[in-house]
Amino acid sequence: KIPTEFGLLTNLKQLHLDTNFISGSIPTELGQLAELQALSLKQNVLIEGTLPTELAQLPYLIYLDVSATGLTDVQAYCDAKEGSEDIGLFVVANCKGTDLNCSCCANCCTWLGNECEDV
Repeated sequence: KIPTEFGLLTNLKQLHLDTNFISGSIPTELGQLAELQALSLKQNVLIEGTLPTELAQLPYLIYLDVSATGLTDVQAYCDAKEGSEDIGLFVVANCKGTDLNCSCCANCCTWLGNECEDV
């Protein structure tokens, strides 16, 4: 499980938790990481729920990888980002061959994350 206390690390610039057998949901407290530029949670298939819309408020986030997770909704995050002036935001999710919608994804992967393509 991702500790909610990570949200207190307000000067953190990158958080890479790939392939760590993380389970549960992504805490909304990560939306308090005001300096965060990169967040990668890929290949944690036990992560579930939705991508918190609070992450859409992170002004410096340019890389977000949630491919090969069990997330069921990324679109709410995309909707929250709509209209913002985030140039260069690169989002990767497991939206290839699945029901997962991700209008803000730059790259869509299969559920296992082993095959990706540009959107």
